[in-house]
Amino acid sequence: MKRKAPSPAWTPTSFDAEQPAAFYLLDDREGLESLSDATLVVQDVELPVHSQPVLTETFSGYDLFEVALFLRFIYRPIVLTPDNLVAVRGSLLGLLRLAHQLDVPQLVEAVLKEMSNCVDMAAPQAELLSWAEAAEQCCLPELRLRCLTEVARRLAHGGDSLAATFSATAELAKGCDHSTLSMLLGLLAAGCGPTGAPRVAEITPAAGAKALEASSKYGSFEWVVERYSQLPAAVGQNAYSPYFRAAGIDWRFKVYPGGNKAEAAGHISVFIVPKEGNITAKYSIAIVDQGPSKADLQTRSNGSKLFEAGTSCGWGWARFATAEQLHSQSHGYLKGDRLVLRASVEVTRRDVQPMAE
Repeated sequence: MKRKAPSPAWTPTSFDAEQPAAFYLLDDREGLESLSDATLVVQDVELPVHSQPVLTETFSGYDLFEVALFLRFIYRPIVLTPDNLVAVRGSLLGLLRLAHQLDVPQLVEAVLKEMSNCVDMAAPQAELLSWAEAAEQCCLPELRLRCLTEVARRLAHGGDSLAATFSATAELAKGCDHSTLSMLLGLLAAGCGPTGAPRVAEITPAAGAKALEASSKYGSFEWVVERYSQLPAAVGQNAYSPYFRAAGIDWRFKVYPGGNKAEAAGHISVFIVPKEGNITAKYSIAIVDQGPSKADLQTRSNGSKLFEAGTSCGWGWARFATAEQLHSQSHGYLKGDRLVLRASVEVTRRDVQPMAE
């Protein structure tokens, strides 16, 4: 039998938005399309997939090329090479977020390595900041530190006064979260000499780690709950998220879809629990509106709260939202049976001790 000739080398320009499935199904497109049992919807375009390798969901927040590229690497792992990743440099951020969200460690590792190489190859500062924020969301502290350390080094190279350098930092970091800005300023402060001017040579990863512990008290984290309707829904039954790193602490959500006690029946109860206790923090929790109105359900703590060691309950709200609110047709709180929880914390004091399991 004559062997089929291999597909030609691909480039980003080989992607056709009119036929996106051809980009990742390649020579087996017709056969694989006929066997598909699920559909992804991206920018109102349907992509045929198979429920075994990927989840069925609507990928809001990603463009069509990013998702098609992600699928290409899933269906054809052999093309996951450094050269191919270099060719799609502008899509690395989207690939990293997708690979983390859908738990594809091989792709996370490959993209992480390429992004780390780009840090050393004069990537734009704005790009490094966006990568740093994504690294925090994806629990990749080393990449985050490398990106912010490089930005701090470049800012310090200007030779300006400390005040001027900090002013430039604030301008560059517009739109960044508190945690990113705090760490960046801490990195600059870690390298300040007696005259107040940053010493470039002292802005190192080691100094950065020290600055992070000293200055980072803000953080945020997000849990995307796919197939929310499949969570246990009886009163008192709960589900935990994975741990997320924020403000130097590991946190997780604790959710009771049917309420944590009889008095909260008919509500979703939402709490945040740190891995270690004896932490005092202000916090806010939101259920993200994934629809066009973007009217998140958000509640903030009334001042700082003590997360005590030896307990596992954390802090939050027993009656965070009613079932009617979650299923509202005018909002997207459960769009595609997906719930998105987001929390922000400001740690005001820490004397960490293990929490009870």
